[in-house]
Amino acid sequence: MRPYRWIVKQWLLSVATGGPTTSNDGGTTVYMMIRISAAALLVALAAMVAIGLPRDAQAQTQIAPGTPRLSSFEPSTGLAAGGTKVTLIGSEFVVGAYVDFGGVPATDVVVVSDSRITVTAPPNQRGPTFVMVTNPDGKFGTSSAVFFTYQEAVTSTTFPLIQAVTPASGSQDGGTTITIVGSRFVAGATLTVSSNLATNVKFINEGMLTAVTPANAPGPASIKVTNPDGQVGTTRSVFDFMYGTERNPAAAAAIATPTPTPAALAPVVKLPVAGIGLMVFSGGNNVELLRVSGCPQATAAFWASDGLGAFVTYVPGTTITAVNAAWNAMFPTSLAANTPLIARCA
Repeated sequence: MRPYRWIVKQWLLSVATGGPTTSNDGGTTVYMMIRISAAALLVALAAMVAIGLPRDAQAQTQIAPGTPRLSSFEPSTGLAAGGTKVTLIGSEFVVGAYVDFGGVPATDVVVVSDSRITVTAPPNQRGPTFVMVTNPDGKFGTSSAVFFTYQEAVTSTTFPLIQAVTPASGSQDGGTTITIVGSRFVAGATLTVSSNLATNVKFINEGMLTAVTPANAPGPASIKVTNPDGQVGTTRSVFDFMYGTERNPAAAAAIATPTPTPAALAPVVKLPVAGIGLMVFSGGNNVELLRVSGCPQATAAFWASDGLGAFVTYVPGTTITAVNAAWNAMFPTSLAANTPLIARCA
């Protein structure tokens, strides 16, 4: 018997005094109530820690290579009704991985990289629950040290902050998909453009929302984010409603321009043939970005900040849709002018 087991047996015994009984070795043992102080208990526990675990227990703590590991969530709370967009952060994630919250399968699972997965949390009971990631080869990892907490009403610690809105303009008829970047956003938040509610509001994470603009009179409009607990964040005149083609044909004709000639296009940025360079994109869609970079599609790659200390990736030549999923969520239609990027040509 290991020494610490003897200590626990001798110091933690709390059986009421009884008659003598015969022990396994033929002797007699008298059971009696032993009272110990908290200090004595701490000494016993310290002795156990110093001695260490048995070898068979130590072997069980070893994690096989390729086993997914979870370290945190963004956000770490969500609605019990489900629908919260959650980013899982860890390592050893593989495309095709399966994710469940307390045994309930998540939906919209996208393996962005080997360290990041985005999912939609399923409905579940209130309270903390573990999250499990299972790779296609059957290896799995759970969030034993951190938990995702379901709440009936998710609250924010303070008001939401809006930092940027892209694109910066759209038709007065509505229907423009916009991305709001900031912080302290909460699942279930609503979005108001001028005085009208936006539709199809999606909570991507604590720093990003997407929505579809409502119809509105032409001119600049404010954006307001309201979290479920009533906390409000507002920014003024960050989105311009332009005349719609159906309502003002004359304005549409004035806005319409012929296909630009090569001379009118933004100049090509001279990036290194090999390695990574910095560029400030003049604005436009992914096709224009690739043209301006001067990189061949087969070897080009681009990175942009997600506003939360991480990067989203765009690889034009990939056939794996999950690789560009986070990029397309952040830039659903185009990139704003003067967007800073990291680019690679080879």
